[in-house]
Amino acid sequence: MLFVLAAWALVAVVTVAVLLPLIDRAIGAALGSAGATPIHGTRLAEATSSFLASRTGPTAIAVLFALLSLPIVALSLDAVDTTGDAYFFQNDWSPATSLGQWSAAASAVLFSAVIAGTVGAPLVRRHAKIGALVTFHLALLVAIPALPILPALLGQNVGAGVLCIDMCQATTNTNNLLNGLFADLFFVFSPLPEPVPIVTLIVGVGLWTPIVRRLGPMPASPGSFRLSPASSEPPV
Repeated sequence: MLFVLAAWALVAVVTVAVLLPLIDRAIGAALGSAGATPIHGTRLAEATSSFLASRTGPTAIAVLFALLSLPIVALSLDAVDTTGDAYFFQNDWSPATSLGQWSAAASAVLFSAVIAGTVGAPLVRRHAKIGALVTFHLALLVAIPALPILPALLGQNVGAGVLCIDMCQATTNTNNLLNGLFADLFFVFSPLPEPVPIVTLIVGVGLWTPIVRRLGPMPASPGSFRLSPASSEPPV
């Protein structure tokens, strides 16, 4: 347990201290400069800023990233068929159907993108590193119990996050949707059964955070927003 917590803390530190600043610099270079974008002052810039400043802008970007990551998550998700007994031996389980696996992945990434994107946007605009950490953990805590919702609606029997002690069990599954809420208590273990989706989420939040901060207005103080550079024309 202590080893897992230490590894989790190391991942968090590396994400906020190394990955996020590197991505932020790369996006800043792509936009032209750290202070302004090349399209500053154009209608496109105004529309983009207005959209990202809205409640739906950062959420829409998060959903877009979720859709882009869906194939990676679906193909790497270790989903099992939970038809019958909830417990099974380590070598005595069947993979989920294609519909079950893809719907489970879609349910996890889309629910987490909508909720974490909406809640995390104002946080990352105030503090990039703390906001990114909160957004990452919120997305993970939402994805775990949300994973079986869509496949359950489609009549699929799917489970994921298989952990084995004496017997094996999918910690979140369509047999009992409340199991996902209980599995949230052990979210620190999620990289063990599902490492690729966790890494994909880290990269996604790392990309989403500087985009929301750079392309959208950030409040300089409560109730105020960053203004465009002042005009060089002398006052009349």
